[in-house]
Amino acid sequence: MVDKIKIALVDDHNLFRKGIISLLGQHNEIEIAFEAENGRILLEKLVKNPVDVILLDLDMPLMSGREALPVIKESLPEIKVIVLTLYDDEVTIAKMIEMGANGFLAKDDSIDLVLKAILMVCEKDYFFTKRVLKVIGNYAKKPQNKSAAKPEIAFSKREEEIIKLICLEYSAKEIACKLNTSVRTVEWHRKNMYSKTKTKNTAGVVYYAVKNRIVD
Repeated sequence: MVDKIKIALVDDHNLFRKGIISLLGQHNEIEIAFEAENGRILLEKLVKNPVDVILLDLDMPLMSGREALPVIKESLPEIKVIVLTLYDDEVTIAKMIEMGANGFLAKDDSIDLVLKAILMVCEKDYFFTKRVLKVIGNYAKKPQNKSAAKPEIAFSKREEEIIKLICLEYSAKEIACKLNTSVRTVEWHRKNMYSKTKTKNTAGVVYYAVKNRIVD
């Protein structure tokens, strides 16, 4: 029996939480571990209720998602965090990814897309919609951000190959097979890229690659 993906849903609107829980509950691969109405309650519940993925709203009373995200990534970096919010502007997306978010969804996205994002962050560490990738690309093209189009970081040929495959949503196993190398080697290169780009996860590397036009 395959283990279910344990989810925490964090949003201050009770009706929204119940709706998402009801819809996700129809899928056998998902288990709702708990819900919370703000970041403070989330952090308290995480102590005794470990989860695989957090669906996190940004604007909440007492402790917002913006405040909770860096705490989660510092203390529990293995947990995947998908931001689920009304705000999908360039600055918000950039800031959340820089803080370590593994995915970014708008609240008007479909439940099928939410489910896909959950499965993808568990398998490949990140999930960005085409809309989010376009926003990141447009952000890099703005005059005040043009310097970002000329990264100072020098990547090896193999690292560039891996970055491009990561951006095409290949898993570490798929990349290893395509490049005729081991998964361990791919993961070693991936960790080096985290260090070089000063990012926290694969989502950060993808963000860096799109922003700096390493990939189109």
